Amino acid sequence: MNMRVVRLMLAALLPLVSFTAPALADTETIEVMHLPLDEAAAAVQTQLSNDARIAQMPSRRLLIITDDAAHIEQARAFLRKLDTAPVQLAVRVQLAEQYSSSGSRVSAALPGGWVQIDAGAASRHGDNRRDFMLRTSSGASGHIEAGEIRAVDTGVRQYLTAHGIVSENNVEMLDVTGGFDVQATLLPGDRVRVNIHPWLRNDAADSGMEAKTEMLIDAGSTLSVGQPPATSNVPIRINAQPRVGQAAAGQRFMVAEADTEVTVNLGENITLASSGSAAADFSTALLSVNEFNKRNDLLITLTITKAGM
Repeated sequence: MNMRVVRLMLAALLPLVSFTAPALADTETIEVMHLPLDEAAAAVQTQLSNDARIAQMPSRRLLIITDDAAHIEQARAFLRKLDTAPVQLAVRVQLAEQYSSSGSRVSAALPGGWVQIDAGAASRHGDNRRDFMLRTSSGASGHIEAGEIRAVDTGVRQYLTAHGIVSENNVEMLDVTGGFDVQATLLPGDRVRVNIHPWLRNDAADSGMEAKTEMLIDAGSTLSVGQPPATSNVPIRINAQPRVGQAAAGQRFMVAEADTEVTVNLGENITLASSGSAAADFSTALLSVNEFNKRNDLLITLTITKAGM
């Protein structure tokens, strides 16, 4: 085959062969202001090509993206819509003691043994009332410390023991505190979903005895302290010293069975009362009631507004 024929064959084949040059990849950084970095990376990934690469730089809150320019710009625009500051909420919480809920009108039964009391319903309050003000981001938890619990009857002791807080020699209860985590999440239409998570915490100081073994050697004795004694008549004593520690932060015990949830309007006052089940048991411990005033209930009044309004 001569060269002229070869050249003609190649000329005929060239139009049938296509060459696809790879797209030039760009590498850019995108700053994440508010979202958790992992969430931002997952959102951005949905806007990139299959060959894209994402690296996170937590110390700078940056995403490092390698992809073509068009996909990177698409991801940047998408993240700009999502990465906004959460709404700040002001949560006013009032805890009060109610002698009896029999005169109150119940508007709804809630999880965990709580009920919602109608606004303006008659109720008799005790003197034990505390007010708290929280400022949290929508969806974040606020922390309320409700005070010291003094367990005074067998029922309360059994309840606390079941949650990991035990008595010393069945006589003295360890001091514990109680409280709530309140999580308010803004919903469309100026509605707010409120989650309440009760908890107990052991705050007692560490006390007890520390003991160490000492060997006593008489003056002039040939007994070596480096060798175990050969007889049972050993000059050994136990030196015990009292151990007193500082009150620590303590371990929190979540009372998950008393968790509750309610949805309200912004600015609306709602009152929740413990009516039975785990909520009533938790309230009994929190109010330190004894057998003479076990009819007392715990009232939680909530008012949630946008911060600054």
